Amino acid sequence: MSPSPNSIPIPPPLHIPPSNQVVKVSVIDTTSHLKGLLCSNFFEPPIEGHDVLDCPVYSFLIEHEPSKSRLLFDLGVSKNWRNGPQIVVDRVNTFGWHVSATKDVADILTEHGVQLDSIKTVIWSHWHWDHTGDPSLLPSSTSLGRSGLQNCNASWISDQPRLLYR
Repeated sequence: MSPSPNSIPIPPPLHIPPSNQVVKVSVIDTTSHLKGLLCSNFFEPPIEGHDVLDCPVYSFLIEHEPSKSRLLFDLGVSKNWRNGPQIVVDRVNTFGWHVSATKDVADILTEHGVQLDSIKTVIWSHWHWDHTGDPSLLPSSTSLGRSGLQNCNASWISDQPRLLYR
């Protein structure tokens, strides 16, 4: 008997090696918010009553206490996103999206007593402008996890590529 066309395939095993290591993960409300993006651009079939996205954008501070290592996963939207790549500003205006961000992740970390020079690495889940924030606010010693950036369209990222090309 063949599987139903609506059945969900079983994912492959992850083969995560055993470890005694633990990290602390803190969710950061970046103050970034996106509203008005069509859900049909992200998933299907459509769900009645869920036509547009209205969502916050989060960042994650990951800390490994024994090594005192800290990294950030995603940076949200830059509070100065309108000064970023023109292609982004044009697209937001053309499609009538509402984008807000009152703080950058660097501002939030500083407000909560996290020294910016303690952040060793930033990892972007992907290179879209609503995840890359403003990396220029972090010290030049901060590295950028570049996995998945090989085919990156730099015009979508930032006019400040300092972290991209280290």
